[in-house]
Amino acid sequence: YAFEVRLPEQFVGQPLEAGKASAKFEISVIDTADHKETIRKNLSVSASPIIIAAVPESGELVPGLENKVYIVTTYADAKRASCKVTWNNPPDGGKRTVTTDEAGFAEITLTPGEGNVPEISLTAEDTKGHRGQAKVQLKTREAVGDDSILVRTDKSLRRVGDPVGITVISTRRTGTAYLDVIKDRQTYLTRTLEIKEGKATTSISLDALLAGTI
Repeated sequence: YAFEVRLPEQFVGQPLEAGKASAKFEISVIDTADHKETIRKNLSVSASPIIIAAVPESGELVPGLENKVYIVTTYADAKRASCKVTWNNPPDGGKRTVTTDEAGFAEITLTPGEGNVPEISLTAEDTKGHRGQAKVQLKTREAVGDDSILVRTDKSLRRVGDPVGITVISTRRTGTAYLDVIKDRQTYLTRTLEIKEGKATTSISLDALLAGTI
């Protein structure tokens, strides 16, 4: 049995759902013996077929340093969407275009000022002409003192035994950085790095003791 229901003209989008709203359906069937069966289903409701999200690599932008911002594009049903994404308001005043891969990921770079809360305007379009747009406010981390530091790994997922490349980026051009590898609140490794021209690099190998989140 098929039927259609007209949805309300307006929905309240949820920030944690990238602006999408939810419609809840509750359907009951009663047979001739008065036996009742009920199912419930939630469906996402979106103003556009493509959803765009932007996430800084450290969760918040680090002031004074070039930050990577990951762009994620999905369809309204959460399936991955490969799209051409246009950044409409970069600091230099022009427009920049990136293409999300088959998993829906791309990246841009942004250097925020201290205390600045930038809003980036993004437009996405897939090969079939489906479009989406978003204005995303990116929070900037509050600076402690005059220096900022950013830790970047070459990949977010690794297997046991694989090396992990680590880059420390600092607003201080020279100095010493201390790197601790922590798992389950225990420090497994401490390494001293020399900062040259604002960067220091190292590589560590992951053994079985470091399996999980570090």
